[in-house]
Amino acid sequence: MILRKIISLFIVFNLITGSTAIVNAQMANYLTSRQVSYLEIETINRQILAKEIELFKLNTFFRVENGRDRPGKKLRIMFYQNANYFLTFSGLLVNVIYNFVYWKKLRENKYGPLLPGEIRHIYTLIQLAATLPRFVGKGILITGTAFEATLEAMDKNSENKRGFNIRTVEHKVVHLKDEIDTLLAKRQRLLAGGFDLSDKEKEMANLDSNLMKEGEDLALTEYVNLYARSVYRTLYNRSENSLTLAKKIDGEFGSDLIRIISACIHDDYLNPISSTSTTISGSMSALNPIVELAIAHFGKNKAKKSIAEKLNQKQIDLTTRFDQDTSKFNTLLAQTNENDEPFLVPLAKVRSELYQQEAGVYNDMQFIDSIEAKMQRRHQIHSIVMHQIYGWSKASRGMFLIYVGYHFIQSPRFSTLLTGEAGIINLAGASIRLADTFHTDAIEFLKRKEIAAKKTVTGTILQGRLSTLDSMEDNVKASSNLPRLKNIPGT
Repeated sequence: MILRKIISLFIVFNLITGSTAIVNAQMANYLTSRQVSYLEIETINRQILAKEIELFKLNTFFRVENGRDRPGKKLRIMFYQNANYFLTFSGLLVNVIYNFVYWKKLRENKYGPLLPGEIRHIYTLIQLAATLPRFVGKGILITGTAFEATLEAMDKNSENKRGFNIRTVEHKVVHLKDEIDTLLAKRQRLLAGGFDLSDKEKEMANLDSNLMKEGEDLALTEYVNLYARSVYRTLYNRSENSLTLAKKIDGEFGSDLIRIISACIHDDYLNPISSTSTTISGSMSALNPIVELAIAHFGKNKAKKSIAEKLNQKQIDLTTRFDQDTSKFNTLLAQTNENDEPFLVPLAKVRSELYQQEAGVYNDMQFIDSIEAKMQRRHQIHSIVMHQIYGWSKASRGMFLIYVGYHFIQSPRFSTLLTGEAGIINLAGASIRLADTFHTDAIEFLKRKEIAAKKTVTGTILQGRLSTLDSMEDNVKASSNLPRLKNIPGT
């Protein structure tokens, strides 16, 4: 009897510490049939938990590696935008000043003689002075956007090579789910096979069944959200790059270049065509952020629904049920006397800790996602508001200039005055946009330590999550194909 007790404790110790010692058939003969039955269940428990830990680790690496921005991207975009905004503002300012200062010195009929003080080809010179800065500014933004799109394509290729692109990770997740479901089914068959278990062991085994299935669901639900996040970021970046290029190419070649040509060849009939492009690009400036978000959100929701159905995951609140079952498990464990159940209690304590750690790592990811969503929402609202102000001011100018171009083409004096009035609207929008950009950049510069600290917090939480998962993995002594990162950068 004493020998059997010693061997039981020895086996429990090996199970908890993950010793590679093999319990041979001779040792098993000293155990009760109930203990042997529980050993078989415990072996499957460890395999299931090991796969769930691997799934949580895969989610962590996917969150860090997929869609990571290159260092310096924010600074580069800041340069492209500020250069474009400043040069656009400068060109509009020159145009407005000229129109209001010089319009009285122009002829009422362009075929009439020059008035005193009117300089031949003054319109051409001023038009070039007003348009060339805008032309260069758009060129900088077009080049910068194309460059960033190229870098993103290279990064996607790098993700593919590292095995963290969305399709490769999806394949790994589906494979892990199939393995976990197979083990859960095997465990259920063993429990249904009439094993010789005590009432406490049966009750605890049933709670284990619930918690292991719920743990799998937590990991898969987390992946569904990460999958949707990846689709959203990809669609948003691609639509933003595409629409920005379309808008700026239209403004560059359909508006500014035609104005330059019109000024050089003295063909005022080209101005309404140029103004049409101004109207289109202005409308795109206002509508692009809304279209980009619509595309990204539609794609995200569609992808989320698709992957959830594929993984058989219903988007419900799992944490409440998991916490309730964990509480029941811990209550049952506390009510169980270790002297009466020397085999059950030590193993159950290990699982209790693992269940609580599973909930913790899941909540860590939820916290990070909530911070990101809050910052993202604030940025999106600000972007939409500023684009409405500038975009419609530009579109209004374009529509007004179409009218002026067709109705006052023979009158340099009145067309110049009305062009100046139209320019005020666009200049006001450009001024607000430029001031807001400088203000935003100044705030980011002044609060750079605070912003860096927030990124560090995110990286620290992810690093802590990975360390917890490594500790959990050590507890069940399961091998993992994923490497262990020494450091996770802020994301």
